[in-house]
Amino acid sequence: MAEYGGWVTLGDSSPKPPGKNRQLPESLGVNQFTSPSLNCYPGKTSLLALQSFSTLLPLSSPMTSERMPSAAPSLARLIQELTKLPGVGPKSAQRLAYHIIRLPNEEAFDLADAINAVKHNIMFCEECQNLTDSNLCAICANPQRDREQICVVEDPLDVLAMERANCYLGLYHVLHGAVSPLNGITPAHLKLKELFARLSGSQVSELVIATNPTLDGEATAMLITRQLEGAPLKITHLARGLPVGGSLEYSDEITLSRAFAGRREM
Repeated sequence: MAEYGGWVTLGDSSPKPPGKNRQLPESLGVNQFTSPSLNCYPGKTSLLALQSFSTLLPLSSPMTSERMPSAAPSLARLIQELTKLPGVGPKSAQRLAYHIIRLPNEEAFDLADAINAVKHNIMFCEECQNLTDSNLCAICANPQRDREQICVVEDPLDVLAMERANCYLGLYHVLHGAVSPLNGITPAHLKLKELFARLSGSQVSELVIATNPTLDGEATAMLITRQLEGAPLKITHLARGLPVGGSLEYSDEITLSRAFAGRREM
């Protein structure tokens, strides 16, 4: 057992008498040490060794042409670009790339044209800041919508969720995020200035705040409420409580307390 200033070399899992430690094979390119008190018995490996050795073998790395020598350069580039999509790993990117190759030319070119059209034509709606391909989105241009109500949401996907519920007939305002000091997102990064300018001198009678029930969402809702304090405007917030089909047993304390505070007479 070799000692180095009070430290001993890491033992492997080969059958050795207790207390005998051996250095990792030189082929691994590792010379890791552990404390003398962490003896490596047969079939055991110290947690320190696993943590240190794992840093030398990253779980994933960028898919480049150098890492795929057998793939054509254009195919390797497509796989590399697909891995940049959220939720798409190297394996999924490879499957998608080969699926695109097998597509008929017409379908593959339609996909490319759709991506190109989105990047060139999508803009912000002049009123609600939602994503659209014209000056006004379809909701703001609809004369049948209630223009005395504005629902404030964080993302365009929230508008789609509200529209699927078919429970709201007013207008929207998309902030494109929430205030998050830890992530460097300040009120200047959001569409708050456009919201306050839209409310000044308008016929809006109710502002519905529908930010997400998170710390950032609650902070954004509080910021809007304080900014509009004293304005001749009714400010409401979406109810917080138990979901339909939920169970009291598995509900957290905050959800239960808000559900209890928001109880109403039947």
